[in-house]
Amino acid sequence: MKNIIVFVCAIFIFNACDYTYQQNEETPESKAIIYFSLGDATVNNTKVKIGQEIKDNDIIKTGHESYVEVKFGKQSGFRIREESEVLIHLKDAFSLDVKKGKVLNILEKKSRYSVRTPAAVAAVRGTIFFVAAMNADSSYFCACNGTISIENLDGTSLKQLSSSHHQANFCEENNGNPALSEAGMFEHTDLEIFEFMYRLDNALKNE
Repeated sequence: MKNIIVFVCAIFIFNACDYTYQQNEETPESKAIIYFSLGDATVNNTKVKIGQEIKDNDIIKTGHESYVEVKFGKQSGFRIREESEVLIHLKDAFSLDVKKGKVLNILEKKSRYSVRTPAAVAAVRGTIFFVAAMNADSSYFCACNGTISIENLDGTSLKQLSSSHHQANFCEENNGNPALSEAGMFEHTDLEIFEFMYRLDNALKNE
């Protein structure tokens, strides 16, 4: 019950902020800035720096008990969790290619964004969601608040997840035909979302 209350408070903050930034559907502004990091993290094998701008095709890696937070657009950001490797694409549509690891995402409403794993792709239009690439064949997708479309790597729609408080699926690659199965919360919590949202909001306000 306590976690649900925390999550509801977090969503209230998110939605309150969103009223300021209503816009037509578009790709978020591509300038992406690292505003927080903890532990061992690199960009293109060089230690990250606070305030560093991420460029197209940069690769962010994190070590044990480490993570990096990046802000972009007017009200968007992502947290790359421990032991992850993520390729950033900024041209055309803003997207992340998660080679391995976990990413928590907050995206302003009506914006286009996608997160690719070795098994499938999560395409969104503004939401809070979590993605984990456990290995080359297994991924996890959670619509924490909002809607995500899970797609095959060729862009074919597989399933839509929509929830105000977490709806998730595991995805197992099967010779180009991913198999989806229902899942509960995995590797993320409401408290983490609240903490990330709070710090992201402060970082955006201080620009």
